[in-house]
Amino acid sequence: MKCNTNNKRAIVAYLDYKNDQYAMFKIFLYSAELIDIVNTDIVIFYDPSYHEIFKNYSVPIVLGNKNSKLILIQMLSISISDSDFSEYLYINSIACLSNQHWLKRYDFILKTDIDIVLTDNWNNYYPTGFETGLGCYNHDNDTKQKLKQLADRLKLPLKQTYQYNIGSSWYGKSEDILNVASLTVLISRELLVTEFKKSTGEWPGFFKGVTSLYASEIAINYLIDNIIIKADHLDFPSDSTDNIVNHTHIHFVHCTDLFSKHAFLRGDYDDIDIARLNKSIVNEYCLYCALSS
Repeated sequence: MKCNTNNKRAIVAYLDYKNDQYAMFKIFLYSAELIDIVNTDIVIFYDPSYHEIFKNYSVPIVLGNKNSKLILIQMLSISISDSDFSEYLYINSIACLSNQHWLKRYDFILKTDIDIVLTDNWNNYYPTGFETGLGCYNHDNDTKQKLKQLADRLKLPLKQTYQYNIGSSWYGKSEDILNVASLTVLISRELLVTEFKKSTGEWPGFFKGVTSLYASEIAINYLIDNIIIKADHLDFPSDSTDNIVNHTHIHFVHCTDLFSKHAFLRGDYDDIDIARLNKSIVNEYCLYCALSS
């Protein structure tokens, strides 16, 4: 995709108050600086408990070239402020976009989680529609049937072109991203107060732990006509040994092989010499960013 320097972008994420989340934030930010990020503001909504850390950052922080900034915004998460979401932190990265109409100043938004890194490809990567990665959460007919019943109940009928297993990161026009986020919160609430009120379900079947993925799948299919799954570019897994030239946005997956964020947080990689890492390989690039951050 050809870069259009007239298009301004934002990458938006929520930073929960957890040690592992702050570590992931530093890795993400390091990758943005490493690629000298172009024409992109990174907008981080953060838990008020980070106030002591972020209180001196009262103005946007310039990143790389002068067309990109880090914008830090304090926000009490919906998982704290709303009892319906009190046991579901994953909604925070979506709910932080609700009613943030000022974000329409950007042409495109990438809604993502905090545990990611960017590669050089980002600087020339612009969406051609509503782009997502590939998820892995809607596995069986029982789950599909339950989601269909939910959509019918909410009067959000499934289209013939319905796509399953949409990734957690979304990249597209700002208005589309904001509209999908708002509807996803509503559908998530419905799931939590009805389907998962008395039971968490059982993975890999119908399971409370992926509520926001179910909800966003319904919301995206209902609101968006041009859904493009870009599995090689968005939410690409961090344990891959593929060449990094083929990928743009790498998501730290739950795994035991390199790169595992849990192994990093335990200190399992502390003795590795970063000078020996091959930054052209996905998993070693992730480790390089982690150890360098």
